[in-house]
Amino acid sequence: MSTHLESYLNFYCSLQKPGYAVLVTGAWGVGKTYQVKKYFERGGCYYISLFGVDSVEQLNSEVIALCNPKLSKFMSGANAVADGVGGIGGFYALASLSSTLLNSVLKQDFTTDKTLVFDDLERCSIEVEDLLGAINQFVEHHGFNVLVIAHDEKICDSVKERKEKVFGQTIRVDSIPEEAAESFFEVIEDSGLLAFMQEHKTLILDIFQRSHAYSLRVLRHVIEDVSRLYSCLEEYHRKHVEAMRDLIGFHVAMNIEIRLGRINPEDLIERSFSVYRYSYRSQAEDGEIAVKTPLVLFNERYAVIQAQNDILSDDVLQSMLCNGQYFSESIQSDLSRTKYFSDDLDIPPWKKIIQFDLNEDVTVCQGIAELDEQLESRGIINSGEMLHAIALQLMMIENEIKVGKYEDVVKYFEEYIDELIELNLLPAREKEENWQDSFIRSHEGYTYWVTDATSQYFNVLKEYLVSSREAVLKESCHDDAMILIAYMADDVDEFARLVAPGRDNRGEYQLVPVFANLSPEKFVDSWVSCPVKNWWKISFALIDRYSSGRLEFYLQDERSWLEEVCCVLSNKHKEVSGIGALRLKRLYSSFKSSLPLAQTS
Repeated sequence: MSTHLESYLNFYCSLQKPGYAVLVTGAWGVGKTYQVKKYFERGGCYYISLFGVDSVEQLNSEVIALCNPKLSKFMSGANAVADGVGGIGGFYALASLSSTLLNSVLKQDFTTDKTLVFDDLERCSIEVEDLLGAINQFVEHHGFNVLVIAHDEKICDSVKERKEKVFGQTIRVDSIPEEAAESFFEVIEDSGLLAFMQEHKTLILDIFQRSHAYSLRVLRHVIEDVSRLYSCLEEYHRKHVEAMRDLIGFHVAMNIEIRLGRINPEDLIERSFSVYRYSYRSQAEDGEIAVKTPLVLFNERYAVIQAQNDILSDDVLQSMLCNGQYFSESIQSDLSRTKYFSDDLDIPPWKKIIQFDLNEDVTVCQGIAELDEQLESRGIINSGEMLHAIALQLMMIENEIKVGKYEDVVKYFEEYIDELIELNLLPAREKEENWQDSFIRSHEGYTYWVTDATSQYFNVLKEYLVSSREAVLKESCHDDAMILIAYMADDVDEFARLVAPGRDNRGEYQLVPVFANLSPEKFVDSWVSCPVKNWWKISFALIDRYSSGRLEFYLQDERSWLEEVCCVLSNKHKEVSGIGALRLKRLYSSFKSSLPLAQTS
C-alpha cells in the first residue's frame, strides 16, 4: 500500500525543473528519513545531511562532489595542490564562485535527473535565510527537484515566513510501524527469534498504536528489548502462548511508557498498592479529588494491560527497563511464581488474596480460608509471608470483609510470634548488616497492602517481628561464642575472619554482639591459654571489630563486656612473673589503648 508521501513523490519527481522544493516534516522519530530513503532505494537522488554544514560554500561543495564524480576527483587534486602552496582552492574555491559562474560549472558534465535530498535541516549551522537562498539556487537556477527533511517542528516554524518563495509543497509524514517493524526484523539472524517476533508482531504493533508514541525509534528499541527478553527464557516458557502474550504485552507497554518519560523508575515501586491507593482515595468521602498517577493513566491507556500485573516483580522490571539489565535467573524466577508455571497448590494463600483484582471470588475466598488454616496451625514462619498475612488481615477488617478491630490483629500476631519462639520455630535474624532488606518492604515482588488507616498497626507488628528475631539470635549467641573461642587456639586466622571485617570478606559475626553474654574471665583465660604467637592476632582482630563506630552502633551490647575483658586482662600479669608478666603487660597496654572505649565513656 503506497503512502501519501510516496504518491506525492511519484508526481513531484516526474516534473522537469519544477521551480519549487518540497518540505518533508513530521513528529520526531516517525521515520521521515527512512521513508524518503526507501522511496529512492533504487537510486534517483543525491542525499546530503546538513548536520555540521556551516557555510553555503561547504553546501555547494557537497553537492558538486555528489553530482559530478569526475569534477570531484579533479577538484580533490586541486585541493591538495592549493594546500601545498598555502592557497585556498579546490571545492571551496569552486563553491565560492558567484551564482552565475557556479551555474556554468554545474551545467558541465552532469545533469539534474536526480533529486537533491537535504536532511537534518534543524542541525545545519547556516543562517536560515542564507540556507534557503542556497536551496533556491539549486531549484530555480540549476533546475533540480529538491526535498528538504525537517525533524524539528520549531525549525519548520522558523522558515514559515520565508518558505513560500522556496517550498511549493509541505508533506507531513506519518509513521508506518508495520513496515518499519518488518525492516527491524530483517536484521534478526536467529530463526527461532524471528519466528517468535513474527508471532507477536500484531500484539507489539497494537500496543505501539495504543501508546500514541509514533516514534519508530522507540519501536525499534522496544523490538530490540523483546529480543533480549527472549534470550532470557527457556523453550518451555516461549511455547506457553498465554504466558508469552501476557509477558510481551506488559513488557512492551511498560517499555514504551518509560522511554517516553511518562513513567519514572520510582513509579515502579509498590505498583499494586499505588493503583489501589488511587482507587481508595477516589472513593473517599472527604471531597478531595484524587490525582491520577502515571500507573492509573497507564491502565486507562492500555485497558487490558494493567500496571499492577505481577508477571514481573518491581525489582526485575526496574532492572530491565531502567537499568538495561536482563538477568535470566531473576526473570525466570518471577515467571515460575505465576499462574502459568506453578500448580494451584504452589500458590500461597496470601497471593490468592492480594490478586483479588485478577482472581475470581471463589479463588479469593479459598485463599482467605487457607490463610486462616495456616495461621491456626502456626504454619507461617517466613517473615515476608507473615507480614503479608498481617497486612491482609488489617485490609480485610478495614474493608469490612472480616469483622474485628485493628487492635485485635496486633494482639493476635504478637501472641503468634511469641508462640513461634516457644516452639523454636521463629528463625533468628541473619547476621548480615542489611538482613531486613529481603522482606522489610515487600515479599516475592509484592509490596505489603498497607493504607493510611492500617499503617500504624502494621508497623507495630513489623517492629515486633524484627526485634523478636534479633532476640532469638542473641539467645543462640552463647553457643556460637564458644565455637569462636575454640578457633582462637585451633585456627586463629579463622577466628579473625569471622569476628572482624577483612579486606576481601565481611566477617559473619562482625556486626553480631555474639560475646555479650559470655563470661569475660572465660574469654581472657582462653585468650592467654592460646599459643603466644596467636595473642597479637586475636588482639588485632578485636581492635578491628570495634573500630569505625561498630562498638557504638552494632555492637553496643558488647561494650560493658569489653570493658570487663580489659579489666580482667589488666590483672593477668600478676599471676605470672618474669618475661611472661612483661608480655601480658604489653598485650594489655597495646590492646586497651587501641580500643574506642575512652571516646565513648
